[in-house]
Amino acid sequence: MVAILTLSGCLTRKSEYIVVPDIRGKTSNSAAEEIKKIHLIPQIKEGGYYTSVPEDYVASQSPYPFTKVKKGRTVYIEISKGISKVILPNIVNLEYSDGKKKINDLGLKVGKVIELKDTKELGFIVAQDPPAGTEVFSGSYVSISVSIPDLPIIPNLIDVHFEDAKIIIADRGFKLGNVLFKENNNHPRGVVIQQEPIPNSNSQIGAIINLIINEKP
Repeated sequence: MVAILTLSGCLTRKSEYIVVPDIRGKTSNSAAEEIKKIHLIPQIKEGGYYTSVPEDYVASQSPYPFTKVKKGRTVYIEISKGISKVILPNIVNLEYSDGKKKINDLGLKVGKVIELKDTKELGFIVAQDPPAGTEVFSGSYVSISVSIPDLPIIPNLIDVHFEDAKIIIADRGFKLGNVLFKENNNHPRGVVIQQEPIPNSNSQIGAIINLIINEKP
């Protein structure tokens, strides 16, 4: 008789426990109703912003899903505010690296980068899309247009006499760099036989041009 009472008591105690369901990803109303149906008490609180959980959906819960609890236990339900929004700052006229950092610091990403011919120095931002002041979701992409000015072309100085080459370099806004003298029987004496940067390549105003001249060292 005692054994039967003890077994009955154990069954009664076991029946007092309920397995907490997984309500994450459900709306706040449906999650609360599901909790009430199994004799638990839902307590809803507003949570933070989540990129993967829509607004008014359950982001987290406590106790954790599939935990065994007693009837009447409170289940805390955190509801997502959805994806956070930010106001897009003005990054036009900034250097690309500075503009990119400003975007990344707000949780945004640089999308398409477009090169545009512009009078500004190389690598400055001349346009952005969406424009400054637009409210966008965190994680959104911002397209950036970057200035590519008409760069000067390195002149072809091969077989040009050294004295004339110096004049051409100065007249076109370049600077004469290192000059080496090396004898070469395939070119006239006193002319340029090698240059760096190579002829007809894009450069910048004030770039240095190094020469090798056909002369005995």
